[in-house]
Amino acid sequence: MGRTAVADEADDKQPAKEEKKKLKAPKFSMAAIIAFLPKLLLILNVGGMVLGGYLAYMGTVGLTPEVVREMESRKYIYNEEIFQDKPVTYSLEAFTVNLADKDDQRIVQVKVTLEMLDENGFEEVVSMGAHARDTIVTILNGKEFPELQTIQGKLFLKDEITVALNKQLKRSFIKDVYFSRFVLQ
Repeated sequence: MGRTAVADEADDKQPAKEEKKKLKAPKFSMAAIIAFLPKLLLILNVGGMVLGGYLAYMGTVGLTPEVVREMESRKYIYNEEIFQDKPVTYSLEAFTVNLADKDDQRIVQVKVTLEMLDENGFEEVVSMGAHARDTIVTILNGKEFPELQTIQGKLFLKDEITVALNKQLKRSFIKDVYFSRFVLQ
């Protein structure tokens, strides 16, 4: 039983076809990909959390704000020539005001001095006269004894008076308020 040359060639081609199929076959099976997918997702999730944590840290706690010195900030707000002159102040007469305490009858005696930026502000405050006093009295009438007893309360009162009076001025504004007398009874 002799084999023919055609049969020998067919046998030679058979192993070659099987080798090509092995070479064409994917290196990873579908089962391997499915097994690797959760690990890949876990790695991406952890990486995303680390990146998000870093960005949150740098946006809040890790942020170092720029330090602004008083003189640097002043040059953007005010004209420096104004501060080289003597301050322009206007002292109101001392006055006594009832406080808003419900239980006790409390009073405050105050002498207020207003510091303006320039002479125009001085003239404007002088022309306000009684209106400025009335604004201060109204603010003090709304306060209670415990509010004015602390240093923070007095500082808050100064700011409140400054804001209220500056709202009424048209050409200038009040830089600061000083209490030359402040007596609570």
